[in-house]
Amino acid sequence: MMDIEYLARATFKLGQIIAKSKSDDFSFSDDFLFTDDTDECANQFDEQGVGLVYRLDSDGQTFCVRGVVSANILKTLESLRANQNDEVKGRLKIDDFYYEDVKYFKTDDLEQAKTIYKKIINRRFPVFEEILCNLSDPGFSWWMDESPQRLTVYFKSHGIDRAEDLLKLGPIGDSSVARKIFNSAYEVFGLLFPVSEFSCTNKGISIATSDATSQSFQMLKSILIDGENTFTTDYPFVDLKGVQIYQYFNELALMRRFWIDVERHLQDDSDTVLMQ
Repeated sequence: MMDIEYLARATFKLGQIIAKSKSDDFSFSDDFLFTDDTDECANQFDEQGVGLVYRLDSDGQTFCVRGVVSANILKTLESLRANQNDEVKGRLKIDDFYYEDVKYFKTDDLEQAKTIYKKIINRRFPVFEEILCNLSDPGFSWWMDESPQRLTVYFKSHGIDRAEDLLKLGPIGDSSVARKIFNSAYEVFGLLFPVSEFSCTNKGISIATSDATSQSFQMLKSILIDGENTFTTDYPFVDLKGVQIYQYFNELALMRRFWIDVERHLQDDSDTVLMQ
C-alpha cells in the first residue's frame, strides 16, 4: 500500500500538472502552418506529405506535445536536419537540434493536421496518468472496456485498477460533443447492427448488441481501438445527420491514431532511457 506522504506528494504534483496544462494550451494560428512546395530532396526520410512534425517534451513525470502543421513533412524535416529552420526549432523547443527527438505523423489533408493541433499540441499530460489521476482528478483520457457483445467508453477515470482492466484511449475527444453525436446516432446504430442496450451520459457510452458476429459492430469498435474508420458515406450515412456522424467517427479515429503514435514514441523513449 502506498504511504500517505507519497499520496500527498502525488496529489500536489497532479495539481501542478493540471495548472500547467491550462497555461500551455493555446489556439491554432496560421503562423504554425508551413506551405513549402514539394521539391527534390535527398532520401533522408521515408515520408513526404501533409501532417504534423512534433516532439515529446518530457520532464519525466509530464510531457508536452510540441508540434507544427506542415504541408510538406519531408521538407520541414530536411530543413531541421540542416539546422536551417529556427522558427520550427523554436516551436518544438529545441535549443540544440537532435534529429532523433523529432517525430512526424501523416494526415490526409491540412484540416486533419489542424484538428490534432488544436486539440493536442502544446498541452501537457502526466506520463503516469493511471497513477496520478486516480487520486484527486479524473484525468484526460477516455477509457474503454470491451467484450464480444458490448462496447463501453468511460469519459473519465473508472476505478483504481483501470490500467489493468481497461484500454486507455487517450484524450481523443470532448465528452459533451460525444454525448450529442452518439445520442443522435442511436437510430443509425440500429440500422447497422441489432442494438440490445444503449446508454450515453456525461459519464460515458455503453452499446451492446445481440449479434457478436456483426461486422458493423466490430467496425465501430475499431474506430476506438485501432483508430480506423472503415465505414463509408453509403447507407445509412447518406443524409445530413448521417454525414455528420460519419465525419465525427473520422475525427475520433484520427485522434486515436495520433495518440497511438504518441504512446509508441513515449514507450520507445522510455526504453532508450532504461538502456542508457
